[in-house]
Amino acid sequence: MIEEIRYSLADRNLSVVADLLDINYQTLIRISNGETKKPSHKTLSKLYKYLGIENRKKIHVLKEIAEFSAITGLVIYSIDRVIKGECPADEAADYIRSVIVYGEDGQDE
Repeated sequence: MIEEIRYSLADRNLSVVADLLDINYQTLIRISNGETKKPSHKTLSKLYKYLGIENRKKIHVLKEIAEFSAITGLVIYSIDRVIKGECPADEAADYIRSVIVYGEDGQDE
């Protein structure tokens, strides 16, 4: 996580960031140079919020949940079709496998 902060600070004017966030300028220098490995929780919170790291992490988690939910729904739907006799089990398994491997439409591009 500290590496992501360092990367995000690389193109910033650290004196401006320090003033905006009310963080000691030397602290920011040490963080961006990799000298400080464990900044205070308060400093990390300010940097996460300012750099948008919190939101990127939340978006990533939400995308993973959505992808998992979509695959779970697909599996349940496919099993239901097999139970109703609408589709052979091996065909349903192949379709699920292709969606997982190739994406939402289940086809190689």
